[in-house]
Amino acid sequence: MDSFFLLIDFALRGSGYGKWSILGFLAEKIVSIFNLEQKPIYFPPKQFAAQVGFIFSLTLLVFNLLEINSLIVSEILLICAGLEAFFNFCVGCYVYNAYYHIKNK
Repeated sequence: MDSFFLLIDFALRGSGYGKWSILGFLAEKIVSIFNLEQKPIYFPPKQFAAQVGFIFSLTLLVFNLLEINSLIVSEILLICAGLEAFFNFCVGCYVYNAYYHIKNK
């Protein structure tokens, strides 16, 4: 059911209701508790990344319900989350920026 939790969280953040995201709430509390610097972000790439996360989570949920091996999908999602968490590198944001750069040429 972890994929269901992620599905709901990504759905909230990807549809503009991030203030209802449990993970977003926890992140805000951690920033507050440890008095970390808050950095403003450009929202559309992050929203796109959350929408991609929703698709990955939906895929995980369907694979798990159908008892299909979801290891590769899980690993991709884990790698993307790890890059964001430890290196501040948002894969979805780069895909978003590359797409709109090519589209607007």
